Amino acid sequence: MLTLASRYSPTPACFSSPLEASDFFAQRASRAVQLRITSPSLPQVQALLLLTGHKWGAGDGQSAWIYLGIAVRMVQMMGLCSESLNTSDDVSASEAFILAEERRRTAWTCFLMESLLSGGGSRARILTSEDMRIQLPCEDEAFIFGIPVQCELLNDAFSQQKRPDTMPSLSILAYTVRVADIWGHVAKWASCDESVTESLDHQGSRVHSLISSLEHWKLTLPDRLRYSLFSLQAHSVLEQGQGFCYMHCIYFMAVIFLHRHDLPHLGLSKSPRSLDGLDQEAFGDWAGRSSYTLYDTASTVCDMCEEINRLGADFRRGLVPWIGFTVYTTIGVMLYFQSFPLEPRAEFLTKTRHRLHSAYLLLKEMKNEWPMASRWLENIYSLQKYHASRVQQANLSVEELQSFRNLMVDYGALHDTPVSDPATVSVRSTGNTLDLASESNTHSGLEARQRSYAQLGDTPQSARTGSASDASLVDVLHVPNDFDGADYLVSEEEMAGIFQEFWTMFPGEVGAGNMAL
Repeated sequence: MLTLASRYSPTPACFSSPLEASDFFAQRASRAVQLRITSPSLPQVQALLLLTGHKWGAGDGQSAWIYLGIAVRMVQMMGLCSESLNTSDDVSASEAFILAEERRRTAWTCFLMESLLSGGGSRARILTSEDMRIQLPCEDEAFIFGIPVQCELLNDAFSQQKRPDTMPSLSILAYTVRVADIWGHVAKWASCDESVTESLDHQGSRVHSLISSLEHWKLTLPDRLRYSLFSLQAHSVLEQGQGFCYMHCIYFMAVIFLHRHDLPHLGLSKSPRSLDGLDQEAFGDWAGRSSYTLYDTASTVCDMCEEINRLGADFRRGLVPWIGFTVYTTIGVMLYFQSFPLEPRAEFLTKTRHRLHSAYLLLKEMKNEWPMASRWLENIYSLQKYHASRVQQANLSVEELQSFRNLMVDYGALHDTPVSDPATVSVRSTGNTLDLASESNTHSGLEARQRSYAQLGDTPQSARTGSASDASLVDVLHVPNDFDGADYLVSEEEMAGIFQEFWTMFPGEVGAGNMAL
């Protein structure tokens, strides 16, 4: 608890910064957990889950995945994925229900976090929906007061016949678990060859099945949980706003991942299709609708960011790293539409700029609590610089499109290390270089990144980024002085790396360190 809470303390005693205090307590907690690693218990699992959240937010995705894996194995050994029939005569019915619900919520948290952090060739889920033979989390009121209730199972959402005596209204956590399960399937689809070769405009394709699952989930939401700015404000009054944002950000991310594969211009789409007549027209219609869906979803996230900024620091402190990853991904999508607008009207560009700025401000604030956001901001600056140069280039050839595609489809191994505390890193303008407090750390970091991206191949000629004026680079986001003049792209390998990171990375992957595990 101290690990997560200390990052929000403005003046922690004996530490130079809140993040240093957080890391200190995390190390102590990690050692304590390791001493009892062969003796599974509910507190042990819960401690591992808290450490997973800390490591994830610190940009250390490898450690987060390992801690989570240990927690999952403990859950399996303790039988938490099945309903417990053991009841003691020494406790009341209310106390027995609270204890059982705590076990269920611990297991569901493992399932939830594993679903969100899964993705890529090296991160497959251990727990499946078939493994979870326990009811979904009940409403908080029933949990707190120990009111025994029977809730639906995970897969009951797709069942025509409901179980008798089940609660008609599930908690936010229950719906979050369900959409996270769909995200797990989206992540698996996005990291396999099927996402590259299948016809996305075909009604029988996997992507259409996943889109249908998301729409079904959305339709099952009660009115109080359907997304709108009014609902966000109402849930924030009930101190449920962060959980409400969390749930919908999982949905938004799944939609973005499914619809961004066919974006043109940057090589995200497959090679031009050899379709004739009606097939070509049908695909064009689908691709157009997909682009508008992608833009509308990203716009919704940006509007959510503006509302979160308005709610202030107290609300922001309850946000989890996943929301930051959603904002980061959304900014990249909006930068694309800033360079390649769907509509020629000036109003379209004006709204896009405003929304970009709202999302950027939130991510900039989140870096004070979650170090991984600092590197995301660097990547955003680099992406913006690339877009500024790319929009002036002629259309890419088929070979160049394929080369870009090859840069972006490797969803492979984790290669992330903890991000430095922003308080210990000084950024100052030096023309075309980024000066850090430790020059040796800079060189080793760049060498590691270049080694990591060496296997990606050569960057296409048209992807080579020329110099651009500072004004053109910071115009869209109104980037303040901490980015002015800084050039994070020191080589073509770095450019390839930024591309690969943004368009193919999954939550927990930062992609700027050694690949050793």
